Amino acid sequence: VVSTMNPSGDFGKKELSPALRNRMTEIWVESYFDQKELHEYAEFLRIKSISELKAKLSMKSSDLFVIIKEKLGNEDISINLFNVIVYYNFILSIEFNLSRKKLSIRDVLNFIEFYHLSSEMSEMQKFREAINLVMIDGIGIELSHQKESVKCKLEKFVSQIFASEEMLVDVPLTVTYNAESFGIDPYFLTNLNQSVTCENFSFEATKHNVVKILRGIRLGKPILLEGPPGVGKTSTVENIAKAIGKKIIRINLSE
Repeated sequence: VVSTMNPSGDFGKKELSPALRNRMTEIWVESYFDQKELHEYAEFLRIKSISELKAKLSMKSSDLFVIIKEKLGNEDISINLFNVIVYYNFILSIEFNLSRKKLSIRDVLNFIEFYHLSSEMSEMQKFREAINLVMIDGIGIELSHQKESVKCKLEKFVSQIFASEEMLVDVPLTVTYNAESFGIDPYFLTNLNQSVTCENFSFEATKHNVVKILRGIRLGKPILLEGPPGVGKTSTVENIAKAIGKKIIRINLSE
């Protein structure tokens, strides 16, 4: 018999009784992010140039890098992603207290899946959009005042890695709506409603929320919108559904 459980302190998790624990051999499963070489590499990352980082990676690869390289199939992009992950998890997370938003292996795999699903984009655009999806869009309200600072530092770091200023270009968001589709470049949904205009998406905050949703839809997984009451979570979803002619069913679980 083999059992698994999340660590103590997980929300809603019941603790095992001491009597039951005593009947088992307990084993702590190490995360890919807990390995010694990642911590060493993070220290190296703080003080060295990008070229030196790439040289060090070619000499010694962690399990995490091996997984990334295998899944991405591109060594240069794998090196770039590995550097960004270490920078985010071991440097930015400490500087901005992002302990609740540290990347897991699931996040890494989501990044890679999104990257592969976005073949119509340039390499830099795919990288930028995947970073937004996995590292930025989920930062919660308690850190909202730091979100732009985190994003700015990430973008500067990625620009150094790619030796390109493209990451720093702030692309304006424009809602596109025609007889065939609705969306914000490069994300579009098939339009089934011919009579709706874009008036409900004129505000910048609304457009930013819409592009986050459209970006998340690309992974094909359920989306959880989180935020305080009255910020427009439900209305944004309702307007997107209306724009593409989809019926929406609202279920309030608090009632």
